[in-house]
Amino acid sequence: MENAEVTKTLLCFVVKSLCCKYEDVVAMVPLPAINSSVIKKWYDNVLQVLVKVGKPGAA
Repeated sequence: MENAEVTKTLLCFVVKSLCCKYEDVVAMVPLPAINSSVIKKWYDNVLQVLVKVGKPGAA
């Protein structure tokens, strides 16, 4: 186990469609604490993967 800290927070990222009812959770990140820099770091990581796999409108 890389990080032995107890996690009480789950940061989730959801992709939603503007034109239909499509909605999907694309990432769930367990964290011991959360702040704006943690959210920014994980948002950038998720966005980079979505752009790489070709999700339209992810940029």
